Amino acid sequence: KDIDNTIKQLEELWALAQSDTYNGYTTYEPYIGWDLAVAYLRNNDKKKARVVLEQMQANYPTGTAFGDKIAELLKKL
Repeated sequence: KDIDNTIKQLEELWALAQSDTYNGYTTYEPYIGWDLAVAYLRNNDKKKARVVLEQMQANYPTGTAFGDKIAELLKKL
């Protein structure tokens, strides 16, 4: 319902998941990134969604289930 607050929370979690030091969000990193990209798209911010998806694509290459979904969404952008 509150997309701006959701995006803010996901951005914080995404930053934690991307950190080099161990954190409890590392396991959930692909889900956080995906949800953040979708939230950006719902907020009509394709540029930020593309940045997140491109970061994710480095870790999940085409040929993997998650990588294929990322590539598909990037192609649509």
